[in-house]
Amino acid sequence: MEKYLEEFIKTAEEYVRGIGNESLRAGIRYALFPGGKRLRPLLLLCTLSDLGLDFRLGLHPALGLEMIHTYSLIHDDLPAMDDDAMRRGKPSLHKAYGEAMAILVGDALLSDAFLEFTKTPVSAEKKTRLIVLAAEAAGSQGMVEGQVLDIIGSSRDVESLHRMNLGKTVALFRLASAGAGIIAGAEEDLIRDLEELSLWFGLAFQIKDDISDFGTENKKTYPALLGMEESKKLLAEYKEKSLRTAGRILGNKEVYQLIERIL
Repeated sequence: MEKYLEEFIKTAEEYVRGIGNESLRAGIRYALFPGGKRLRPLLLLCTLSDLGLDFRLGLHPALGLEMIHTYSLIHDDLPAMDDDAMRRGKPSLHKAYGEAMAILVGDALLSDAFLEFTKTPVSAEKKTRLIVLAAEAAGSQGMVEGQVLDIIGSSRDVESLHRMNLGKTVALFRLASAGAGIIAGAEEDLIRDLEELSLWFGLAFQIKDDISDFGTENKKTYPALLGMEESKKLLAEYKEKSLRTAGRILGNKEVYQLIERIL
C-alpha cells in the first residue's frame, strides 16, 4: 500500500503547488493534508493493480476522487449542515479559515476534480464515461441526494438508511471500483461485479463507522436503528460478501487485503 500512497501524495502535492492564489492554496492544503485513510483512491489504485494494469494510470482520477470526498467533508462540517468543529484531529476548515473560504475551497476542489479526471491517460471514450460516473457519484444521483436524505431525516428504517448511505458513502466507492474497471477496459459484466463489490464494501464501511461513533447522539445510524448486536451481525454479513466478491472477480490480492484490513 505504501507505494500507492507515496505516488498518490506526489500527485496531490503537484496539484496544490499549481494553485496560484496563496490564500486558496493554503486552504486546500489544509483540507487535503495530512488526510485520512485515503481509502477511496487506494481502492481505485488497488483495483487497477488487481486487473493487471500499472496503478499509475489511475493517479489523476484517484486524486479527483479524493478531492470530491474532501469537498464533501468540508461542506458537511459547515454550520448549515452537520456543524462539526473538528475534522481529522484538527479544527474543521471553516473554523480555521472562516466559512466563506471553506465554501470556496470546497467549490474549487469539486470543480478541479473533473480536471484531474480529464488527465487520465486513456481514450476519449473511456475518459468521458469516467467523468459521467464521477458526476453521477457527486451530484443529485449520489452524494448530494444522500446528504439531502440525511438533512430531512428520512432514515426511519433499514431500507431508508441504506438509501441515504448509497449516496453519502457507497457512491464514491462505486466511482473507485467501477472507475478502475472503465480505465482497464473491462467487460460490462466485470464492471457490474465491481459495482456490487462497492455496494457491500461501502455499506460495511458505513456500519463499522457508525459502530465506532455510537453514542454521539446521531440518530441516523445503524446501531441507533438496529441496536449494536444486529449492527455487528450486518457488518459481518456485508464484510463476508465484500471479501467473497473481491476474491471471485479479482482474486485474494490487493483489494481483498485492503478490505480485510479496513473492515
